[in-house]
Amino acid sequence: MLKSREEYVMAKQRIEDDRRIAERQRETLQAAGVTGEELNRMLEPLLTFHAQLEEEVEWFDRIASGDFSSVSDLEAIGRLIIALRLAQDVSQEELAVRLEVSVEQVIRDERDEYYGFTKEEINAVLAALGVRIQTTVVPTHGAAISFAC
Repeated sequence: MLKSREEYVMAKQRIEDDRRIAERQRETLQAAGVTGEELNRMLEPLLTFHAQLEEEVEWFDRIASGDFSSVSDLEAIGRLIIALRLAQDVSQEELAVRLEVSVEQVIRDERDEYYGFTKEEINAVLAALGVRIQTTVVPTHGAAISFAC
């Protein structure tokens, strides 16, 4: 998961580089007589990594534009917090200052996507970002119920 604008810029460059590499490898393998299923199997690791990186860049683009719709359950609360920080262009260093913790602590918390945080700890991070969360409960049958907390 991309956690800074620098990582985002590097990922976009990596996508372009990988695209060129994949095309060269495809041409080289085809020239060597590799075709069909065998060609796809040989390129699969690179293409899988490439697709994952593209997905992360697309996620970052959505978050940067203020689209948080990709967060659909409480398991994703850590990603949401990171997304909120990124959307506000707040560095990990700045968040550490606001929380009065070390930057190393913020880096660890984000690496773990805030796993195991209590609701009080989550609320402290949200307050440091100047936001609150509004949730919508969607039952399997019937209308949605909205809550603000």
